Amino acid sequence: VDCFNPGKGFAFVTFSTPEEAAAAAEALTGKEVCGSTVSVNVSKPKVKTEADKKEGVKAGKNKKEKKEGIRLFVNNVNENTSQDDLKAAFSAHGTVTDAYNPGKGFAFVNFATEEEANAAIEALNGKEVCGKEVECNVAKFKKKVQKGRARS
Repeated sequence: VDCFNPGKGFAFVTFSTPEEAAAAAEALTGKEVCGSTVSVNVSKPKVKTEADKKEGVKAGKNKKEKKEGIRLFVNNVNENTSQDDLKAAFSAHGTVTDAYNPGKGFAFVNFATEEEANAAIEALNGKEVCGKEVECNVAKFKKKVQKGRARS
């Protein structure tokens, strides 16, 4: 009832029922379609977990925030500072679950708990970390920015 062909040698076709999809897969696998021999597979539907159903998680965002704890924004980070160096510098103040340096003068460091993140901010804000004096704050997630010109 729906189809999508990204033009990369495969396509997705949506059927009304699983039975229709299975019948199409059986009938078309190994056959020639539009000059190519095709292999047809039926995908398995995504299964929602009980936690997702109870919480009504939208697009996985809430789940991600809970899993990662608290994210710090660290400004004035050396572009060449490795993930391991960041983890080592910040882990003295709590459990670092992730660290990411995109090489643009800032980094993100994730802590397991808010208390640990606040301890790291208090201890390291304005201090030298990996060769540069850094500024640490709790990261604020941007709202989706609409592309295009701003209206006045």
